[in-house]
Amino acid sequence: MDNNLVSSLDGIMELDGLLRVSAKCNQINSLDFTGSKLTRLEVLECQKNCIGRVDGLEELVSLMSLHLGTSSTHTHVRASAPLFPARIGRC
Repeated sequence: MDNNLVSSLDGIMELDGLLRVSAKCNQINSLDFTGSKLTRLEVLECQKNCIGRVDGLEELVSLMSLHLGTSSTHTHVRASAPLFPARIGRC
């Protein structure tokens, strides 16, 4: 999904078999994983977007790598539960 003027990842939240998502260089301004079924997702790459807020990250129980680099000057990441050990790149 890189470089496709994508503004939301809402359309993939029910795809429980995804292991990796790359949505670099788009127009995404927030991510909300609350209620998503992405329990197998291991890698999420969303560099070069306009992401100012990430919610529900604790629902991505298999996430090992998160990349939000150069998304926004201030990206607010909120989780309502402790996060599993993850490698977070350039938040």
